[in-house]
Amino acid sequence: MGAGTDRPGSADPFERSVRFWLRSYPRRWRAVRGEEMLGVLRDLAGPGATRLAPRERLGLLRGGWATRWRTGPSLGGRLAYHYLPRPVPARYREWAGDDIAGRWYAVRRTLWLFSPFCLMLLVTVLKGQPLTSVPWPWQIWAIVLAISVVEDVFPHRITAPRANAVRLHLRPGPDEPLVPGGLAPSWRPRPRLSARTGAPQLVGVLVMGIAAWTTAALRVRNGPAQVPNAGQANSYELVWAPWHPGAWLIVAVIAVVLGLVAALRAGRLTDRLLPGRPQQPSRELVTRAPGAILNVLLWGSLLVWEAWLEATGQWVAFVSPVAGVLALLALPGALLAWRTARRGPADLALLDLWRIGLLGSVPPVDEPLKDVVRLPIDPPTPLLG
Repeated sequence: MGAGTDRPGSADPFERSVRFWLRSYPRRWRAVRGEEMLGVLRDLAGPGATRLAPRERLGLLRGGWATRWRTGPSLGGRLAYHYLPRPVPARYREWAGDDIAGRWYAVRRTLWLFSPFCLMLLVTVLKGQPLTSVPWPWQIWAIVLAISVVEDVFPHRITAPRANAVRLHLRPGPDEPLVPGGLAPSWRPRPRLSARTGAPQLVGVLVMGIAAWTTAALRVRNGPAQVPNAGQANSYELVWAPWHPGAWLIVAVIAVVLGLVAALRAGRLTDRLLPGRPQQPSRELVTRAPGAILNVLLWGSLLVWEAWLEATGQWVAFVSPVAGVLALLALPGALLAWRTARRGPADLALLDLWRIGLLGSVPPVDEPLKDVVRLPIDPPTPLLG
């Protein structure tokens, strides 16, 4: 999807001003008519103009947003696009392509997904009620939104949500004719996170989670418990009863021991199966993660908030005891994966270690991902005839 009139680095202040306000129009509109609109506005402004007049700015905003609404689906179609896993009609593919290729796609997608909860939060604030009365804590929404910002600020690879949206909404059907300048199905390598990049992140998140969940599990007052139903054999009911940290601590120690045993087994499997990995011609290894530290800190902050809500009694302890045990069980294996990644081959993916250590099998050859490309406008010239 071409950016059209979004070329950076222009030395002309007036042109920069025009291109900024033209961003209110859809990307596909700017690609076709952006240069023409720039010339018209320059002629109207006269020589020596350095920026658009307020009246022209307002006109571009009004016309741009009207064009966005007129060329897109109805309100029902927009809601279906954001909430239902079905492709948009063919006549709105360009509109969906503009949305998927646009900046802050992850942030906009998160806001749409959380819009019912955001509305609930807004109503709570307008009524003057405390934020703790909202069914889900607003802190978690804020952290998830911050993670989306990191995803957009550090676009080191095509993220899974964006790639899935491309395959769902932009790929033409098998019976649709291909036209010059239109979209056509294609293939691209499958991105896999490098073990040297992903293993440290995994260890960091697990360590922060263990610290938060263990603290919460040892401090909570009420937790889940099963009690038998009166008069019904082999029937139990889940209730919230006084919590016993000592019993949980015994389970946590057992989880650590089992995790060490599983890590030793995974180490033997890795030494035996790692040299027999197949070649991966359809794989693109992601070796750079500029937002790795921020991702770990943000996800860790989310875990800390959740554990704090349970430790202070705002939530009944349900997540921390279970998640803490699972994290303790997984930490030895994650440390082994980090050690193997540092000493192993540079083209090792984190998923390879997962399959070898957990499943005990050699990773299969990755298949390429379905993608979409734009065909050239001019048809190719035949070589003969």
